Amino acid sequence: MPQRKEDSLRVDKIYDALDEKNNPLGGYEFAMKGRYTLREIIKLFTNAGHFKKIDGGYYRDITLTEIKKIRRKSRRYCCEELLKIVGDKHSAIDNDFKISLSKYHVYWHCKGIGKLRGLSKNLNAQLDIAHNKLYQAYKIRYPNVRKSPSAWETAKNYRSKLVSTLRDKYQLEESSTLYNSLSSKTVFLLEKLTDSELSFSDFKEIISKSGHRRFDRQALDQKCHTEGIFKFNSGIQPYKWQNEAVKSWMSGSDIHEPYRGIVSAVTGSGKTVMAMLAVERFIEKNPNGVISVIVPTKVLMKQWAEEFSSVLGLNSNQIGVRGDGFNDSFTEGKRVVISIVNSAIRGDKLRNDLVSFGKDNPHLLIADECHRYGGGEFSRVFRCRVDACLGLSATPPSKEEGESDDSDMNVIISALGKQFYKLSYKDAREQKLICSFTVKFVGVELENNERNKYDNLTKKLNKILERIRRIYGHRIEAMSAGSLDQKLNIIINSDENPDRAIYDYFEITQERRSLIYDATNRISIYNELLRMGLEKGSKIMVFHERIKQMEDVVAPKDARKGGWYQHLEGRISDYQREVENKLESWFFKREFRPVMYHSRDTPNWNNSAMQWYRDDVANVMLSVKALVEGVDVPAADLGIVRVSSSSIRQRIQTIGRVLRKGDHNKKAEIWIVFVENTVDTSMFRSYDWQAELGQSQIEYWHWDSTEFAERPMIDLPVPKDYEKDRPPIEVDVSGLEIGDVYPGRLAGIQFGVDANGSPFKNTREGRAHIDNADLKKAAMHLHKLKGGGKFFVTPQGNIITRIKRDLIYLGTTTLEELNEDVERSVSQKKSQKRKKAKTFDDLFR
Repeated sequence: MPQRKEDSLRVDKIYDALDEKNNPLGGYEFAMKGRYTLREIIKLFTNAGHFKKIDGGYYRDITLTEIKKIRRKSRRYCCEELLKIVGDKHSAIDNDFKISLSKYHVYWHCKGIGKLRGLSKNLNAQLDIAHNKLYQAYKIRYPNVRKSPSAWETAKNYRSKLVSTLRDKYQLEESSTLYNSLSSKTVFLLEKLTDSELSFSDFKEIISKSGHRRFDRQALDQKCHTEGIFKFNSGIQPYKWQNEAVKSWMSGSDIHEPYRGIVSAVTGSGKTVMAMLAVERFIEKNPNGVISVIVPTKVLMKQWAEEFSSVLGLNSNQIGVRGDGFNDSFTEGKRVVISIVNSAIRGDKLRNDLVSFGKDNPHLLIADECHRYGGGEFSRVFRCRVDACLGLSATPPSKEEGESDDSDMNVIISALGKQFYKLSYKDAREQKLICSFTVKFVGVELENNERNKYDNLTKKLNKILERIRRIYGHRIEAMSAGSLDQKLNIIINSDENPDRAIYDYFEITQERRSLIYDATNRISIYNELLRMGLEKGSKIMVFHERIKQMEDVVAPKDARKGGWYQHLEGRISDYQREVENKLESWFFKREFRPVMYHSRDTPNWNNSAMQWYRDDVANVMLSVKALVEGVDVPAADLGIVRVSSSSIRQRIQTIGRVLRKGDHNKKAEIWIVFVENTVDTSMFRSYDWQAELGQSQIEYWHWDSTEFAERPMIDLPVPKDYEKDRPPIEVDVSGLEIGDVYPGRLAGIQFGVDANGSPFKNTREGRAHIDNADLKKAAMHLHKLKGGGKFFVTPQGNIITRIKRDLIYLGTTTLEELNEDVERSVSQKKSQKRKKAKTFDDLFR
């Protein structure tokens, strides 16, 4: 290939090529130190002839074949290929191999370097053991074979031999689809088939069903009971709450119409089965009715289809699905269509399907995880004919700070109705639907260098907020959107030139939030909770908000990406260095058997991680947001919410992930970590945790970096007023002139201004005119502005009024003097009322 200038890459382009998003070999994330190292490596490769320098850039004609050759030299790649070819149930793949591979994969995926050589050495040893075991199994069946240099090559050769054996056994044509599909099956399965005496039809059925990743509608027929369609399986006894919820749904109440509304029930309590009971009742009333189910994921789509089959007796001809390559319709004779929400709204498929189907068949719409469908495009799913509806959620739509706004909430409630039934964790525990548990809020402190930076950021933020409130306070207060962030985003999108303070606000809040997320003691307490849990033999699940936060506890010392402490200025303390050393040492302790689950990992790895955790091969699950709706999570008895947003919804879902399907005789613990005296305490602001979880199930603890101390629940921190979204009551007015826009909150004692421009206060006896110089001055100014009206005196003594949508500053008064003047004027008004001569009618009332 000719070597052209346009084909060469500068060093910065090479950085991009090696970035984790673009690099087929895995990807890296570089701090400056790592970039300098890479630059020197490139020079070394150039001198060795692997690169050529052309006009300031570097040239290397590397093909996909060469990339594959490089990958095959990687032990991790060999292990992954071995696992894929052999299957993790094969005797050659023992638990030690799985854990060694998982530790290496977790550490490598989290961009660790320091311990990689040691983990690689352990993995090599396990790979050699697995290779020997596999070769022995291979040699027993085929004595004349030779051992290949690499394990995955031995596995490929072994699989080829097994495929040939099965070809001869069942006389398969090499051009047939059945024969070709054998080469993608695992050695474990092929061994079983080789040793069995199956008929050809049974053999064909096993091959056709094994390895299916997409939804297999034929599997529904095997799950289908024979008691009749839309008949609740007699072998399933509904819970008390399920019967109550369905009865309430059908009958209606003062807050919801019959056959409409939302059910809130904790994760794992049986919401889907309750919905099946509701479907049965709906069909009893409407024998020719049809049902739509909206779900957010294909995993849930499959689960719902299986529930309709096993619980209500519907077969594959009656159950339709829409999504993951399927596009079923009511017009094809389906009685139930389960749609992934994206597929339901694409081309208005659901609405058009119902229009084509006609109005003679009553339609029940079930929205699973309904809190997802209030905003944006997803809300279009409700624009269809609905004769009955049922919303399901572990956390139904509500007005939460920073999470949803009134418009989203109103869309869902308008479409489905209000929440009419709620099953809390407290209720579920009393009905023995979930295991006993204790939620332990544990507060940690910032280290000195962290606290100094946090306080400095907070001072900057307060000044920024003061400017924002001065300019936009009246608009913010008038908006219906939920959080301050949402309101400021509205201003950014609607104003042509928003004030710079808004952008500074987002920048500073993000920097301060990152500092809290990366707090040393938040990481330190994870290390301590992990130690305590492993000593007890607990199954542990650790939750993070972002993938980077998980990386920070797996590979905290990695200088290539700057370290978890990069948010700090200057050198880190000896204590912080000790914390990072302890974290990385876990990977060489036998009792620590981790897997990870998150959206950036491959489906194969996530599936293996979940299965190994379920089978007790692994005892620690490191997870991010991916563990939400639709993931069948094995039970754990220790949950650590190391980092989480202030979203109440996510925290409740997190608790449900740990508790579902647990042993009722075993008590679970959920530790929720927060940083004291910071905005992290916002989780306590507007939610009654004790009502949701039960008084006896909540504890408050403190960690001082060496030991735990239990504290009274009454001492749980409450956020300071300046952290709230509303404009402040107290405002510095030293720079304001009468008539200026007031940046504070509309609050305080109300007064009026009469037609003559005099201030008064309404009493039972009528208007009491106030003889106060400050109020008279303010009243005259208001009279000039709009001929009268009302004004307020705030708790700080500021006199304000509203003109159109703006709050206007009218002056300041001394509250003690004002109170005396008001009391005097009211007393005089009462006295005048008593002295007034009574009429004839008054005397004889």
